[in-house]
Amino acid sequence: MRFKTLNFILLSTLFVFGSLGLYFYDTYLKQKCETFMVDTIRHTMYDLTLLFNTPKEDASIKNPRALLDQTLRNTSLFKALCITDTQGDMLLCAPKNAYPDSLDPLRLDLLTGESLLDTNAVYTLIYRFGKREQTPFRLCAILDQHYIHTYLTKTRAIQLLLPALFLLLFLLLYLFVIHRLIIRPIEQIDTFLRGKSPLPPRSKITEIENLSKSLQRQIRKLQSLAYFDPLTKLPNRRSIENALDLAIASANRDKSGFAVALLDLDRFKEVNDTLGHEMGDKLLRYVTKTLKNHLRKIDQVGRLGGDEFLIIFHQDKHQEQIMHALERLRELFDREIHLDGAKIRSTVSIGVAFYPADGMEREILIKKADQAMYRAKAEGGNRIASAE
Repeated sequence: MRFKTLNFILLSTLFVFGSLGLYFYDTYLKQKCETFMVDTIRHTMYDLTLLFNTPKEDASIKNPRALLDQTLRNTSLFKALCITDTQGDMLLCAPKNAYPDSLDPLRLDLLTGESLLDTNAVYTLIYRFGKREQTPFRLCAILDQHYIHTYLTKTRAIQLLLPALFLLLFLLLYLFVIHRLIIRPIEQIDTFLRGKSPLPPRSKITEIENLSKSLQRQIRKLQSLAYFDPLTKLPNRRSIENALDLAIASANRDKSGFAVALLDLDRFKEVNDTLGHEMGDKLLRYVTKTLKNHLRKIDQVGRLGGDEFLIIFHQDKHQEQIMHALERLRELFDREIHLDGAKIRSTVSIGVAFYPADGMEREILIKKADQAMYRAKAEGGNRIASAE
């Protein structure tokens, strides 16, 4: 067998196994993406179900349509959210007139990754709607199949791009190395042995390093960008708001309380304008380090954006203890700091809201803490204000 023939067989084998690997990896990605979307749909629907089924004295919902509208704004998976009776007759729909004339929704617990693309709507039962209680109703979600299909296609394409390019590059490098370092020297040796060349060939074979972990690093980077602020490495708005939702659910279950504080740097724009954005970034990292060092491990801090931070003080503590802890934080920043030779004085304004006294919904707690923080700023900054 000629070496070129053997090389062709090896190259064909690599191509076949590489293509099979991409195929099985694509199948794996498809299953993971579909499972992720099904879990997201279930969590969203179960969260709504929990809110609707909450007893009136503990309920934080007064406007079901507003809740449905808010849910639709927070996700692109649904075209519409509707409440029907068990016969399928529509009682409430967001947006209006979005409920089709004929619809056969699938029960939510039967939804799987395999059936996701073939399912137009899902439903789960709720037992409290308006003034009617203990009567089953259907909470229906009409799925946006165009968005789901586009999301799955784009996600798989992005994650398959790197291994596909790697496979192509590997085959090209294989051809280059085999021809240049093996086939050509063998042909030159053959030429020399047949007396057609006066000099023996020179050959130096080198090893090719494997770069197959590039995709994993890229995925980890994308996951980090989705949940963490790249500058401070703190949880970003999406992540800290999810943590706040969990804190509300936990406090509601345990009949306990917690506090939400918004911390904003005074004169941060002045630091950016006079010392530059790089110094502003260093100041934000300094604030992050200070908060981490002086908060309890059970408390959580995240960056909402700009110079605004959100702190969750967990467990049922007296308001006086929370205010004392916030006062210690305020005092930590009420002094001149030195960053790379520059002297900076940037105090903080803090607004705080307490669960459940000031609100039982995430949006209300953040809004009241934000209003208190701006009231502290309006009074001159470097102070703490409670929700009114």
